[in-house]
Amino acid sequence: MRIAPHHVAGIGIALGPTLCLFTSKAMTPLLVLTAVGAVAAHVARGGRVPRPRGGAWALFGVALAVGAASALWSITPWESVAMALRLGARAGLGLLLLAVLETDDAG
Repeated sequence: MRIAPHHVAGIGIALGPTLCLFTSKAMTPLLVLTAVGAVAAHVARGGRVPRPRGGAWALFGVALAVGAASALWSITPWESVAMALRLGARAGLGLLLLAVLETDDAG
């Protein structure tokens, strides 16, 4: 039996509160491992890497642009740009994970 994408997502969701209790910095690696694991499980089952729907990408792009534009009035502009990129990467991984779970039959 192969691991399905919804199994990987379930493990990540189950581990989230416990890891957050001990260290909040563990949430980013958990999101990365969950998203990459779910995509790998989806591809192993014969699927392609799914793409999020157009509206989600548009909203993601607008939020990323506003975050990057906030560097114009920031006291430390490079830190603002770095924060926008880090948050954008997390949001992009979340969109990818949601797209995988949308295409998963049992999930």
